[in-house]
Amino acid sequence: MIYSKEDIRAIDQNALKQISEHELIKQVGHELGQWFINNISPEIKVLVLCGPGNNGNDGRALVNFLKKNEYTVDICEPLIDSCVELPEYQVIVDAMFGISINNNLPDDLIKLFKTIKTLSAIKIAIDLPAGVDPDDGKIWGEAFKADYTLTIGAAKRGLYLYPAVLYVGQVEVIEVVSLKPFVDQAPSKGELLNFDPVWMEQIYPKKGDHKYTRGKVSFVMDTNMPGACLLAASAAQACGAGYIQIFCPKELLALNQLTHMSFVFKPYHDDSDLLQQLKAEKLTSTYCLGPGWSGDTKLFSEFIQGAEQSFVLDGGFLDKNLIDQLTESKNIVITPHDGELSRLVEGESKWSKVTHLCEKFSGTILSKGYDTIIYQKNNKHRLTSKNCPFLSVAGTGDVLSGIVASFCAQGLSPFEATSFAVYLHSRLGGRLMWKLTPEKMVKKMGSTLNKLWKESVI
Repeated sequence: MIYSKEDIRAIDQNALKQISEHELIKQVGHELGQWFINNISPEIKVLVLCGPGNNGNDGRALVNFLKKNEYTVDICEPLIDSCVELPEYQVIVDAMFGISINNNLPDDLIKLFKTIKTLSAIKIAIDLPAGVDPDDGKIWGEAFKADYTLTIGAAKRGLYLYPAVLYVGQVEVIEVVSLKPFVDQAPSKGELLNFDPVWMEQIYPKKGDHKYTRGKVSFVMDTNMPGACLLAASAAQACGAGYIQIFCPKELLALNQLTHMSFVFKPYHDDSDLLQQLKAEKLTSTYCLGPGWSGDTKLFSEFIQGAEQSFVLDGGFLDKNLIDQLTESKNIVITPHDGELSRLVEGESKWSKVTHLCEKFSGTILSKGYDTIIYQKNNKHRLTSKNCPFLSVAGTGDVLSGIVASFCAQGLSPFEATSFAVYLHSRLGGRLMWKLTPEKMVKKMGSTLNKLWKESVI
C-alpha cells in the first residue's frame, strides 16, 4: 500500500499513544542500523546530515546505533554547521526533513546537495530525500539525489511520482514494530501496481465461449491517421477479444479489407452516418474511440452518455468539452498523456490534475507516462513502481488503449482492466527493450500472456 502525508501522520500519532516518542525513534534507528549492517561495510566512513525535526532525530538514532556497532560515522547539521571534507566519506545519509517539507530548500542546502550529487559516495535518504514532496512528488527547488531511499514504516505516495522518481533511487520500506499494526489498519486507498492472477482467470476462455462472449470491441477509424486505429484494434485482438469491428471511412474500406482480413469493417460516409451506425449497434461490448481521430466529438456526447457499453477514450476523443459532460458515466476509461491531461484540467502537478479531474469525472483515469497513475473517484488509485522508458515510442499509446478495451470487453471492471493493461504493456516494453515497436508489441502479446498464465497457475 502507499500513503499520503496525512495518513503517515495519523499512523505516527496512533503509535505514540502506545509508546513514547523517544522509544519510537530508538526503534527506527535500530531498524535503519540493521539495514546498514546487512548492506554497508563497517570499514566505510559514513556522514549523516541531520535536520531539526523528527527526521533529524531518526538520523541521530542511526548514528548512535552505528557507533555502537563500530562504524566510523560523523554527523553534520547543515542548517547550523558547514559540512566540509565531503569527499572523504563513502556514504552520505540525508536525514534532513522527511515528510515535513513545505517550502523551497534554503540556498545553502541546494548548493550542498548539488555538490554531493557530483561525489562518488553512496547516497542514502531516510524516509524521503530532502526536497521531495511526500504527496505529489514535487521538488522543492532542489532535492537530495539518493541511490537508496529507506522509507520508514510505509511507502509514501510521492516517492513514485515524477519528478521525485529521478531522486529516490531504490526504495525500500523499513518496517518498525510499533508502527506496523497502525500501518496495517490505516485506510489507504492507494497501492502499487502488481500482477494479480485473478486477471488471467477472468480472461481465460470458458467452456462454451464463442466470439461474442469473449467480447466484441468496436473502433472508429479516421482518414487522418488510420494506422493508430489499426494498432489499437490489433492489440485488442491479440490479447483475447473475440470480435473486432472497425467503423471505417468508405474510401479506405477496400484497402483495409484486403490487409486485415480478420477484422470486420463497416463503412461510413460522414460523422452523422457514423453516429447513426453507432446508435444502431447492439452487440458491441466496448468501444475504443479516439486513436487517430482528428474530427469533431460534439455529435458523440449524447451517445456515449446514454450507452450501456464501456468506453475507452483516447487521442482525438480526449476533448475537454466532451469529458466535462461525462460526469456520471462510470463505465468510461480516459487515457491522457501529460500533454492531453494539461488540456483537460489545470493543476500544479500531475497528481493534482488527476484528482481535480476526478472531482467531476466518475470513470477511470489512466494518466500515462513514466509515473503512470490509475485513478478512480474517491481516491482509489494504483501507481507504477517499475516503469519502462522504452515505451516512449509513437504508437505504444494506441496499443495500450486497445488492450484496455479488450480487457473491458472480456469482463474486467474498467479499473481492473486498466490495471492489467498497464502491467502487460510495461511487461512487453521490458521484454522488447531496443527491439520495441508497436507492431512487435502486438506480435509478442500472445506469448507474454501465455507466460503470465503459467505464472498465475504455479
